[in-house]
Amino acid sequence: MKPHGRLTLPENPVNFLIVILEDTLSTGIRIPEKFTEKHEKALSNKVTLKVPNGDVWEVKLKKSNGDVWLKKGWGEFAKYYGVKFGHFLMFKYEGLSKFDVVIFKPNATEIEYPNNNKKDDHVKNNVDKDATKDPVSCSGLKTVKSEDETDEEHEIKKTGKKQIMEEATRALEKVKADFKCDKPFFMVYIYRASVSHQRGVLIPAESRKLLSRHETFLLQLEDDDDDDGQKTWEVDYSNNYLGDADWLMFVKDNGIKAGDVCVFKLIDKRQNVLAVAIFRSAA
Repeated sequence: MKPHGRLTLPENPVNFLIVILEDTLSTGIRIPEKFTEKHEKALSNKVTLKVPNGDVWEVKLKKSNGDVWLKKGWGEFAKYYGVKFGHFLMFKYEGLSKFDVVIFKPNATEIEYPNNNKKDDHVKNNVDKDATKDPVSCSGLKTVKSEDETDEEHEIKKTGKKQIMEEATRALEKVKADFKCDKPFFMVYIYRASVSHQRGVLIPAESRKLLSRHETFLLQLEDDDDDDGQKTWEVDYSNNYLGDADWLMFVKDNGIKAGDVCVFKLIDKRQNVLAVAIFRSAA
């Protein structure tokens, strides 16, 4: 009889090594094809990553055109352990959608992991390290975002002024005055958090019913006339936010900046396609 500890191990597992490239931090990790050929059917929609100090993280998978990616949750994992360009991660598959992960620096030495009792504090508090660098904030004190506070509310609170809200209101009113559309749409002001955080943009309360029946959407530029076919970016709708998956790639590819206004127009209900018009900030 095999020892009980080996009952959950897959037969002849395929372990793999991932080198962190410049785009990996924003796009996610593509699991090697050799692994997915053997184990994809056994993988759930989420996997757990366990590091040597005992921390366990849950990361959502994205499966597309035969590829499998570590997506939602990967950004938070990478940020917490300081994973950067040139680092590499060794994945050992333990079965049941669980991986042991060892993180190495570019010099091939293993990183020093934080005390595992700090992980929950990091997830709950999510201290904004840029608070002391904000030219609007003169206090020099770090501001901690509470669990129930949105990124937008946190940004407004951090400045201690109504400046951001006033700028957002003016920008939205200007676009509303000029924009006409015969299809369902909503518009959002792009806060600084929206271009730096995988979570994406908060959907206005009055427009959430428009997206509530779906979990995944394809974004495309409204004026994209590429002869080779329109480029699309896949995003998730979760907890009233539109983002995750390819959100940061969408931001980067289209040069979206804080202060811009994006109008999302539902042009295909069956395929969940949103055409996006970008109104650039004058600043």
